[in-house]
Amino acid sequence: MGANIPPTVSFDAPSETQASVRLTTVGGDKTMPSVSIPTYATLVRAAYLIFKARKVYNSSGISPNNIDGTQYIEASGDAFTNSMNAIKMTASTVSMAAVEYSGMMEVVGTYDISTEVLRAIAGSTTLSVRWKTGLALAANLVFYDVSVELRIIYI
Repeated sequence: MGANIPPTVSFDAPSETQASVRLTTVGGDKTMPSVSIPTYATLVRAAYLIFKARKVYNSSGISPNNIDGTQYIEASGDAFTNSMNAIKMTASTVSMAAVEYSGMMEVVGTYDISTEVLRAIAGSTTLSVRWKTGLALAANLVFYDVSVELRIIYI
């Protein structure tokens, strides 16, 4: 007989859709849609954030235009008094020719943010999300119809 391993159950909690997130050559934190966490999400084993955009547009006329350096999308369970890196974004994540559109993109985070999920559950049950120091190599790298999903894996 094999080990008695309990099954893994997961749930995805989506955010509302935000019209756009614009990266320019002037870095700054970019507000992202927040996620309402279900109140029954108490036995969290792990949690990961997923970034989605319906399309990406480089209107800069510069080729290539990409994310400038390594940046992170962060999650916070207490309005950024504390926060954790959730998704790593690099130049290779998005690189576009001049005046080009790109279709749907999805980036799944590899950082376990369950600490922030539990902090949110203890407080407002809202997980706040931001793109820390959002910076593009050239102006106007725009992500349209942006949303995030929180994937919760239960014990």
